[in-house]
Amino acid sequence: SPPEKMAGPYLFLDWNASLRDTLPKRHVRFPFGLDCSKEVASEAGTCLKHSFAGGAFLNGCWTDDRYDPTMGYDAHVSGEVATPPGDVGFWKVKGGGA
Repeated sequence: SPPEKMAGPYLFLDWNASLRDTLPKRHVRFPFGLDCSKEVASEAGTCLKHSFAGGAFLNGCWTDDRYDPTMGYDAHVSGEVATPPGDVGFWKVKGGGA
């Protein structure tokens, strides 16, 4: 269970950086051939992901009991944005409520 100091709503912001290296699958019989399409092979290689992630969690503050709620509302939302100087660019948002 979460500690009592996290009883109320909270916000977070994270910075992420990762270096990924993807290799296409090699052909079983021909070691110099690839077992994938030309498009997949062209996207393979090293890429840098640089992103910011953030979100907000109500953490059960609008419910009658945080651990065993019978009435009230709870919700969360989080998102991530990949920005330069990385090779990958995207944004995503996810959330939920009860």
